[in-house]
Amino acid sequence: MRPTSADAHAFVAAVEHARRRADAEALLELFASVTGEPPVLWGPSIVGYGSYHYRYASGREGDADVLRRLVREGYEHARSVLGAPAPDDRSRGDLRAAPPT
Repeated sequence: MRPTSADAHAFVAAVEHARRRADAEALLELFASVTGEPPVLWGPSIVGYGSYHYRYASGREGDADVLRRLVREGYEHARSVLGAPAPDDRSRGDLRAAPPT
């Protein structure tokens, strides 16, 4: 999945359920504060923060967000990549070699 040019704040503002929208708005600010990265919409319903490049021993590689919050009707999920390269070391790419955080 790749980041889109869609506005993450507008996406969250369009969440119909008032409590879920309020939680999502608070988390936009919290996650941005924690990561130091702005929220970016990855695909149709994933708000991600930061990015890193990964490469597997098999040669498969790609880009992913470091911290993510999935917002869908009736379902919410948050995850982070432990051991992901620090923002100033994203070019390293080999997550297996990344020190634990």
